[in-house]
Amino acid sequence: MVTTLHHPTTEHSGFWLVQASGELDIDTLPGLERELFQALGASPPPSTPLLVLDLLPVTFLDCAAVRLLHRTRSAVLGRGGWFSLVHSERPAGLLLRRLHLQHLFPGHASVADAVRAASVPACGGGPEGSAPTMAYERNTG
Repeated sequence: MVTTLHHPTTEHSGFWLVQASGELDIDTLPGLERELFQALGASPPPSTPLLVLDLLPVTFLDCAAVRLLHRTRSAVLGRGGWFSLVHSERPAGLLLRRLHLQHLFPGHASVADAVRAASVPACGGGPEGSAPTMAYERNTG
């Protein structure tokens, strides 16, 4: 699995974008967890964490990945921020629907859609904008 953490820049809306690809299971999740919580930690209080996780390139995920989604969502919401997912019907949408969690993790077709949804007050507030461009990659598997 390869994860990419995109840093917010002054040219963009200031949200963090983490992109995951490949299989998300108990063996590959530590790398993704590092990236997610690095992004969360880089938004020290009182700033609001704004985090988008792009799962479109993911080919498999299991319940261990869902547990990480829950922990991340709780950490972000506990700081008054928002957490949005970009995913398709398979595999993420299917698993979340089967677990009856689609209301907690609605899928967005693109990063722009996820950011727009998060900018609606009922979703926790947040800016609109395009994805940041500064990035680094870390091969975790």
